[in-house]
Amino acid sequence: MPRSSRADTARRHEAIIDAASRLIRERGVESVTLPEVMGEVGLTKGGFYKHFESKEALVAAAAEACWSEEFDRLAQIAARHPDDLAAIRSKFLDWYLSPEHRDNPGSGCPSVLAGAVARSAPDSALRKAHIAGIYKLLAMQGLNDLETDPDERQDHLLSEIATLGGALMMARATVGDPLSEIILSAVRRSLG
Repeated sequence: MPRSSRADTARRHEAIIDAASRLIRERGVESVTLPEVMGEVGLTKGGFYKHFESKEALVAAAAEACWSEEFDRLAQIAARHPDDLAAIRSKFLDWYLSPEHRDNPGSGCPSVLAGAVARSAPDSALRKAHIAGIYKLLAMQGLNDLETDPDERQDHLLSEIATLGGALMMARATVGDPLSEIILSAVRRSLG
């Protein structure tokens, strides 16, 4: 039987991360099993340990992939609106607070991981990956040093990130009731 190439191994590795990222966002970290993830990519659980040392390592990689998707989404919006920060922000808010985003957590933002992150140990790989994503988002806005830069812009951005995440969670928790749409619309109007 021929051995797989490094490229094949790398593709399988990325496929495992992508599947885990989608499943975890759809159902939560605790509800996703390793056999399910591996089955999504046509592999057995036994092959998992060739790629990751533990489920925690996979979950952290999945969180990093989720943040990476978010940064790619922002970059795509920015490419369509070069040098127009107001338009970039507006288009991002339109997407973020949309029924489409609300109804598709598997391809959505990292905020869906917040509950699992909050329940994880302070030194967990998941928490570290999530915090690194938030710091990178702040750095993209030119806010690189939170310890010495507690300016109004930083406070505004952190408040907006928290508002968006909370609004999305509340809208998802009320799907099927008119309140869900009202939450999305109200927060969109309040953020301008």
